Amino acid sequence: MRTLASALGISRQRAYFALKNPIKKNRKKKKMNQDKFVLEKIDEIIKTCPTYGYRRVTAMLRMRYGMAIGRKRVYRIMAEAKLLMPPIKTNKQLFKGVPFSHKTQAAKSNELWGIDMTYIWCGGDAWCYLHAVIDHHDKNLLGYHFSQSCSALGGVMALGEAAANRPVDRLELRSDNGCHYGAKVFKDEIRRLGITHTRTMVNTPKGNSVVERFFRSLKEECVWQSRFENFQQAKEAVDKWIKNYNNNRPHQALGYLTPEKYYANRILQNLPEGSEPEARILENEQLGWALEINKKGGQSVQQIA
Repeated sequence: MRTLASALGISRQRAYFALKNPIKKNRKKKKMNQDKFVLEKIDEIIKTCPTYGYRRVTAMLRMRYGMAIGRKRVYRIMAEAKLLMPPIKTNKQLFKGVPFSHKTQAAKSNELWGIDMTYIWCGGDAWCYLHAVIDHHDKNLLGYHFSQSCSALGGVMALGEAAANRPVDRLELRSDNGCHYGAKVFKDEIRRLGITHTRTMVNTPKGNSVVERFFRSLKEECVWQSRFENFQQAKEAVDKWIKNYNNNRPHQALGYLTPEKYYANRILQNLPEGSEPEARILENEQLGWALEINKKGGQSVQQIA
């Protein structure tokens, strides 16, 4: 018996029990018939309620057919028949490794950016979606993407535009807990750019208040002032307002300077000694203003307008 148990990989006690209590074929056949009957009833439930998981199916079996059945047995039967719903990814899975952060103030530009999405009604084209990236310090809208798609790719494109206009060294990007910013395509882009990703606490929009306040201004001053008939009409209005926001709209938190002018002033104040830059602010009634910086070392002229 010891040799038999060792060959089967079981204990001697289990081997003795199996010899004394052989499995009855009739009992096994009866259980299979019962599972077949349960499966038929499960099929009837799923046909009317295709989104139900095994827990709700178990409740329906008990309520509709009076079955005394456990959810583990229902799970096994549904798994064997491949009737289980695909698992839903929770925020914990989507944002694994992304820490929470309470920081809302930034001491300088390009230290903390915020990204978020809002939706705008576009008449015949229904809801359309705007992803926006804003610097928490100088309030500049650095990149945005407005489209009819709600996919995470919009966030990637908005972030890409912002990263093309500003340096991203030692940058922290703040997002909420929306699934767009936990998507693989978005996390891959953050990893490629070398940006630190943090998120707000759940149900705490103040953690990304700069972006939220931008969306409020956009809707109060542009969206809610119009009745858009389609996406193209809305896009033209939003593009125009955003350009005005950066270049011409005074911001209270910036001492009533425009975001672009405030950023230009900060550049002038933070230029390193000995670089001997040629910098000037050109005032123009039509263009507003522009900043040109020409440093030694082969750096090209940068113009902000």
